[in-house]
Amino acid sequence: MEDVLNHLQKMEDSIIVVESKIPIGIITTKDIFKLISSADTTDRPLREYMNSPVITTKVSSTIQDALAQLKTFHIKRSIADEVRKLAAQTRQFSDEIRATLDDIIQSLQEVDQQVSQAAQTDLSLEERSRENLGSLGQELIQMTSKANGHSSSITLATDEIQRLAQEGVMAM
Repeated sequence: MEDVLNHLQKMEDSIIVVESKIPIGIITTKDIFKLISSADTTDRPLREYMNSPVITTKVSSTIQDALAQLKTFHIKRSIADEVRKLAAQTRQFSDEIRATLDDIIQSLQEVDQQVSQAAQTDLSLEERSRENLGSLGQELIQMTSKANGHSSSITLATDEIQRLAQEGVMAM
């Protein structure tokens, strides 16, 4: 709740609540003033105070369409639907990176196991283990490169989400 009050002190009119980088609710200054005036506790999770679901509008919508939506739902704010799509893509990239990192960890564990076995066998097996280690190292380099690419994509998507969210809030 302290974060919410900090946002309000900066003259921000509302706060989008996100979970796994996906907008799931909104808290407005009006909501906070109601909460404070009711003398209700403020130590519960934001999920218990927010308005949900978040109403979204397509970026291709006209002003007239957006105004009609605001009137229909009796709301003052809407988020551009593309923000949700970017958040979903960001989550997908995160899942792919997590899977890639899991593969890397598994490969490293296999390498460790192979090195341990090689230490217990004769030198000819050690030579073969080095070859295996070299090929696993190459695979690791490829997986790391892929993870770096995903990380860059996530950074770009996150920056775009922030930009769209700011544009959406500023448009309100």
